[in-house]
Amino acid sequence: MLSGTSYYDGIKIEHTQEELDVMFQFLSNYKIFAFVDLGVHEGGLGYSILTEFPKMRYLGIEHGDDPCSALTLKVAHSKYAQLITGDCLSSDMITIVDNWMAERWPTFLYCDHPNNFPLIKTYKNLSRFGDYLGARSYLEERSLMKHEFQSVKFDPLLSTRLVIYTRKAK
Repeated sequence: MLSGTSYYDGIKIEHTQEELDVMFQFLSNYKIFAFVDLGVHEGGLGYSILTEFPKMRYLGIEHGDDPCSALTLKVAHSKYAQLITGDCLSSDMITIVDNWMAERWPTFLYCDHPNNFPLIKTYKNLSRFGDYLGARSYLEERSLMKHEFQSVKFDPLLSTRLVIYTRKAK
């Protein structure tokens, strides 16, 4: 796995600058309305998304420690953002995300966790046609996606670890 860390307004992000730029480009080009951040960690990605896209509907979920105070403050000042601490794989959290997504389309579900496999396995079932499911590229995830989903053809992704899928048309 490639490592990479960058900073946005001094806040650490576990993505390279190129990955962050490609993420912003994707969100803009594909006119993403809502973003679910499954694994907020230090909060840099969420903070940067809310800064670049202030009207983006954002739901951040962190399993462990509280995210950085800058993200917490950004969420507190946004009428479009929500931050939750809890287990992403609990049935209660899955229900919360499902209900939140029901009113927001298209949604980008981003599995930003070192152990993406269980997150993708669980959350791919919430993804509707027109939504997107993304992660950093790990081989085991690809096997989960090959029947119901297809990779998004977005050339800037090719130079990053990011993979983005969308549900296939029936």
